[in-house]
Amino acid sequence: MKALAVAVSVAFAVSASTATVALSTAAIAAGDSSPVKSYHAERKQYALRILREEGLKLQAADGGKLTDAHRAYLDKKLKAILAGNF
Repeated sequence: MKALAVAVSVAFAVSASTATVALSTAAIAAGDSSPVKSYHAERKQYALRILREEGLKLQAADGGKLTDAHRAYLDKKLKAILAGNF
């Protein structure tokens, strides 16, 4: 009985990992983005969200309108994010 349970567990693990590989391969073959690109896109989106929040805080601290120095600072950070440096 215990051997049967182990055999079923192993069979399930192998079939689940095979299905995952097959789905990933099919997605890449269909032209969908790879998991690495998806992770990169998520990090970039997160960095842009953080930059927006920082910009709003600076704007509030500046009385509703960004100073030239703060605008230049945010612009520099935005260019870095868009270039992939985040």
